[in-house]
Amino acid sequence: EDVFDFFALVNINNNRLLDIFEVLAYELPELASLVFAAYRDDTYYGKYTSRDEIIALLKAHALEVRENCDLSLSMVFSAEDELIQVQISETKNIKFWGVNLESFEQIMHQFSIPKTANFPLIENYPLVIKNLAEFDSKALPTNEFIEKLKVQYNAEK
Repeated sequence: EDVFDFFALVNINNNRLLDIFEVLAYELPELASLVFAAYRDDTYYGKYTSRDEIIALLKAHALEVRENCDLSLSMVFSAEDELIQVQISETKNIKFWGVNLESFEQIMHQFSIPKTANFPLIENYPLVIKNLAEFDSKALPTNEFIEKLKVQYNAEK
């Protein structure tokens, strides 16, 4: 049996990506886990910690979170009978697994994002992933950012 009631894929402009991630993160309880990975590398699972602390750290690294396609991040709450997860994928879409559809739809309305049922996502193009630091000297290299997150959240594979 599924422990979430619905799944949604949200396509949004990168400049609003972190804003909607933050609002959706408040669908999780106060304690959540940060899950993160470099593209095609090990996934790390942070210890449960304050949702607000995680959001603050991600906002402090907005450049990497919004623009580094070599990085995916999720905030997760998982219990025996419930899963709530908001993810920024490497393609910089929001993926959301939730239990309160009405609240989710209100958030989408707040961001003026229309509901599109069974929208065919075209993924026939080759996915080329590059580390943002190759193009932007202000960005932390992915491996450095992953190391920072591993230490900050006592994360394990």
